[in-house]
Amino acid sequence: MLMGVGSANLIYGSIFGIFSQALLSSGILLMKKGYSLKGSPQKRKKGQRIWIAGFIINNFYFFPLAGALKFLPPHIVGAFNGVGLVFIFWGTRVFLKEPLHGKTLWLSFLICINVALIGLQKKSLPGNGYDPGSLFLFAGFPFLFVLAALVFPWFRKPFVAGALSGIFGSLAVVILDLFVVFEKGVDSFASRLLLLLLYIIFSGLSFGALQYGYATGRLLSVIPGRYAFILLYPALLSAPALGIPVSSLDWALLGLLFLLMSFLALLSGDSINTKRKEP
Repeated sequence: MLMGVGSANLIYGSIFGIFSQALLSSGILLMKKGYSLKGSPQKRKKGQRIWIAGFIINNFYFFPLAGALKFLPPHIVGAFNGVGLVFIFWGTRVFLKEPLHGKTLWLSFLICINVALIGLQKKSLPGNGYDPGSLFLFAGFPFLFVLAALVFPWFRKPFVAGALSGIFGSLAVVILDLFVVFEKGVDSFASRLLLLLLYIIFSGLSFGALQYGYATGRLLSVIPGRYAFILLYPALLSAPALGIPVSSLDWALLGLLFLLMSFLALLSGDSINTKRKEP
């Protein structure tokens, strides 16, 4: 049992967390499928309907995510992205007909094992250590990548778009956690309204970066970057912004996870380039 997290909280939080990832992954797959249908007007209309369905399902992810954050701290909730990664990999093979090579399969297995180890570490529920200054400092960091993309073509690659989506998505999750859990620090109407506004802004930026990634590359080139940063960034925020200490073991596992997902993204990109060069 997790230290400071009761078994009932763990069960309820896990149910909400897994359900949120099922909705999120289903929405991602549907939106990517909608993008892939091009050509005749009939195909484009069908693609638009599928994309809209994915968009609606994707937005329902908010409700079970808020439920999970009510029972578990963000670092544990973030570990459920590993379940979402499994859904994505199976979905790309079955639904989108994108090939999964041997290296991709065993890398996804190692990633899931790593995520499970992160989620099973003993962690205590967070105290009220909210520091708005640190939070806004971390919130400004991804905009450096946006500025760099205006100048350097490398920063426009699908993996970078996925990473930005993950960073903005992480900020949205942390903001939502503050709204759900840290009620004493944000108990005024104005403060809570500001948090909701920030959640909408960061969710929108995450969504926009993800759509750009869909339009410029395969799903498996975009998703690893998103999942790597959506797990890494909350840990970076934990101590300075939320007052949640992260153990050395967690940092080691997160670092390994980041490397695995980065390699997976590069592997997917290489397979795309090889395929394009074939006569």
